[in-house]
Amino acid sequence: MNDSEFEKLNNSKLEKEKREPKITTKLIAQIGVMVAILIVGAQIAIPLPWSPVPLTMQTLIVMLVGIVFKPLTALSTVGIYILMGLIGIPVFAGFNNFTAFAGPTGGFIISFLAASFVFSLFSGIIQRRFIKEKDKYGTLDINYKRNLKIARFYKYSFLILLTMLFTAIVYTFGTAWFMIFIRNFAANPRPILLSEALLLVALPFLPGDIIKAAIAIAVFSQVVKLRK
Repeated sequence: MNDSEFEKLNNSKLEKEKREPKITTKLIAQIGVMVAILIVGAQIAIPLPWSPVPLTMQTLIVMLVGIVFKPLTALSTVGIYILMGLIGIPVFAGFNNFTAFAGPTGGFIISFLAASFVFSLFSGIIQRRFIKEKDKYGTLDINYKRNLKIARFYKYSFLILLTMLFTAIVYTFGTAWFMIFIRNFAANPRPILLSEALLLVALPFLPGDIIKAAIAIAVFSQVVKLRK
């Protein structure tokens, strides 16, 4: 193996190490903390009289999981939370366990897997791009402040789009599951239109989800520094 091939192999190993988080005691503890916060957030639930889905803090916490952790770690964290419910531990809203999957809210819980992975993946890309653009000029360069403002504008613009994508994933899974439940497994099964389902389990939560997205964006720059 010549020097060029050795250098390429070494660089590929370094890139792989960057992508794959090392499993350390600290990382395990951080995952445990985030799982505990997810459990607590699920219990901070406000029942809505017109909807079978309660208002909880879970979507905000899932976004924070996506900011703090790299994609596979974020996916694993949410997966551990869901697995705990599946084996009978009452971690879901209202201290429910696997019975939540037999109800109208199961789709929202499942959506957290895809939503956390996607949010983590793209939030990492956004942060790396921001750092690259911010550092394009030296701090003493005449264009530095202007470039910093532009970089921040694009950063927060893409974060807004990302929170919209996150919300769309959650609503898609949740609404689809709810429609299947009402049509096939409810006490009195009946046909249900998409518009009716959205009015019951998606649109009423939009104002709260906008506030939670704003909080996630506001703390992004500080929380992303903890990423493992």
